[in-house]
Amino acid sequence: MTKSVTLFFLLTLFAFSAFGQRSKGINATAKRATARSDGITIFREDVVIRTKGNTIYSDYAEYNRNNETCIAYGNLKIKTRQKSIITGKTLDCDGLTGVINIDGDVVMTDKDVVMKTPSLRYESMEDIAHYNQKAEITSGEAVLVSSWGDYNGKTGVFDCYEDVVVTHPDYTIYTDTMDYNKNGMSNFKGPTDIITKDHTMYCENGWYDRKKERVNLRTNAFIEMKDGQRLFGDSINYSLKAKQGEAFRNVVFLDTMKNCTLKSEYAENNEKKGFAFFSHNARGILVEKEDTLFISSDTMRVFYEIDKSDSNKRLVKKMEAFKRVRIFRNDLQAICQLMIYYQSDSLLYLIDKPVMWNSGFQIDGDTIKTWFENSRPHETLVGRNAFITALVQNSNSLYHQIKGRNLWGYYNDDSQLSSAELKGGKIEAIYYVIDEEKGELVGVNKSISKMLRMYFDSGTIYKVNFIEPESTILYPQDQLTAREQTLKGFHWLESLRPKSKWDVSGVW
Repeated sequence: MTKSVTLFFLLTLFAFSAFGQRSKGINATAKRATARSDGITIFREDVVIRTKGNTIYSDYAEYNRNNETCIAYGNLKIKTRQKSIITGKTLDCDGLTGVINIDGDVVMTDKDVVMKTPSLRYESMEDIAHYNQKAEITSGEAVLVSSWGDYNGKTGVFDCYEDVVVTHPDYTIYTDTMDYNKNGMSNFKGPTDIITKDHTMYCENGWYDRKKERVNLRTNAFIEMKDGQRLFGDSINYSLKAKQGEAFRNVVFLDTMKNCTLKSEYAENNEKKGFAFFSHNARGILVEKEDTLFISSDTMRVFYEIDKSDSNKRLVKKMEAFKRVRIFRNDLQAICQLMIYYQSDSLLYLIDKPVMWNSGFQIDGDTIKTWFENSRPHETLVGRNAFITALVQNSNSLYHQIKGRNLWGYYNDDSQLSSAELKGGKIEAIYYVIDEEKGELVGVNKSISKMLRMYFDSGTIYKVNFIEPESTILYPQDQLTAREQTLKGFHWLESLRPKSKWDVSGVW
């Protein structure tokens, strides 16, 4: 080798070692560089470090040729292999693994997502950024804060843990574990509260789609509307935009304003239309001052409206129950195929084979309407084919029976029938006359009249007035056959009478 060629080779080697460094893990360049005998190369001014597809810019860097690591600081900026930008005060980088640790006011920007945290560990080969100190993540109008977690740049998902809070103009989320997608999907994996202007929600598992404004709440889930109504369920799917959704299993709809509770295994709720639907073991509880009304049926519906004159509170208009309806109050029991309860009018309306019991009386007809005052029954109207039946005192097989077109019944302060009036068409009656002093049966009064009034005491008939009677005959009982002691249409349905709320439903 000639002297000129040798000199050129040495000058080239010196220039390369002073201004740049190339290896399998790290390539570095700068305006000034100093190589030390211990394997450390110091770079100053316009430092550019390339490693595993990432580019690091700084004012100062130290590169260790022995273990392929470097540290850098001063106007620090990293362009990751996935096009994210990270800034901070200092970093150390492992050129073999591609792991970069950044400290000091770290800011990571990935398109429209910005994360701020005191320190960050970036695994460039997996494009995953870990933070173990409080981080603030901004995505559009949403700002997320959590104590620790990581960000996957490939999927755009943040895994956030401990004291997680998401703040948005339309909602706020509080949880301890969340997968937050920068595209607007949040998955919850622990106790979670979601607050919007119209709703407060809770679950321990589920998701929220910010773009579609939909939530799926699972495990101890509930939604509370701003007026106090609450919907509980094992699982709730709800559209916050449309204000409607479904609830599944162990569903409870609670209206605290009206002390009304509805339960089922499936429910739908539409806030805009003011409508809720319940099926699969539907049950209802209406708590009044004096008593509680228990209802069960195949399905139930509730209709409500907004009272704009009273702070936009939602008022229940009516409740409907369909098929195999059973009702229990301490003072009143009933069965039918269709029930409508008008809460604003305190009217209980029974349709399709209705039967109602009060004290010792059975009342049935085509329809039965009962109005309440101060939470107690006030009066009852039986429309068409009215029939009232009562067991004769001290008897288990004799029945007072009166039927006519319509019946009006009136209640005393103890919620017991005090009197009744039948009118319209032909009023037929079979009434057993008892000698009150001896307690013996005097005879059987059979009558037909245009109108009839009855008066009651302690669940028994003690007086009957026949108005404009066509006939009224008192027979000795032994002169009448069993058939002659029975009016057409008579049926004693005591076995169907709910005796308690457990007769209404086996589950409350």
